[in-house]
Amino acid sequence: NSTDNAAAINACLTAANEAGADVIIPYGQFVFKSDILVPGYQIIRGMGWYSKLVAQNGAKVFLNAVAYVKLEHFHIQSTDAACAVGLEIFASYYIDVDKVWITGTKFTTAGCLIAATTSVNNNAQINFRNVDIEACAGDGIRTTDDLFQSVNLHCCNIAGNGGWGINQLVQSDTLYGSQLNATDCLVEGNTLGDINAQSLYCSHFSGCHFEQALGT
Repeated sequence: NSTDNAAAINACLTAANEAGADVIIPYGQFVFKSDILVPGYQIIRGMGWYSKLVAQNGAKVFLNAVAYVKLEHFHIQSTDAACAVGLEIFASYYIDVDKVWITGTKFTTAGCLIAATTSVNNNAQINFRNVDIEACAGDGIRTTDDLFQSVNLHCCNIAGNGGWGINQLVQSDTLYGSQLNATDCLVEGNTLGDINAQSLYCSHFSGCHFEQALGT
């Protein structure tokens, strides 16, 4: 349906966080038209592919300077061209994303954006396991954080996106992210290529299938 569930979801997150409880996303499609703001020290758990958060009106799931968050077993989707990003992780630490799908013909910047603006608000220990990012109009995963520490992908599928599969961008010539690691991932069929990495430091790739390893 077209009902905007953003306020209800955010209220649920606030109440659960204050009570120290997990948030469960049931089966169904839940449209949200403003950002879902995930607090720190929170677990959000769905019931699989059919637990769908459907972004409209430029909204995204947003982790803004938080720590110790786990997202698992739900689906972020959009067919609204106003939606640039499905999941944004900004200046956050110890984030686990497990068995989450990010799909749709939109998300024009990236399915997942890992961002920061200065060297003092970087990201660290961002972990993706069994995550599927497919058919986004932009990149699959984009990082714009020059000083991220340890972004780890394990058994992820990043395929069929309109930009790069993994796009690591550098904003400064003097700063660099470290430990962009991927193991046992499938990265293929992304229009611009599978990896664009402007500065790799202490990074490791093992057991992955790259169909277009470093661009076209």
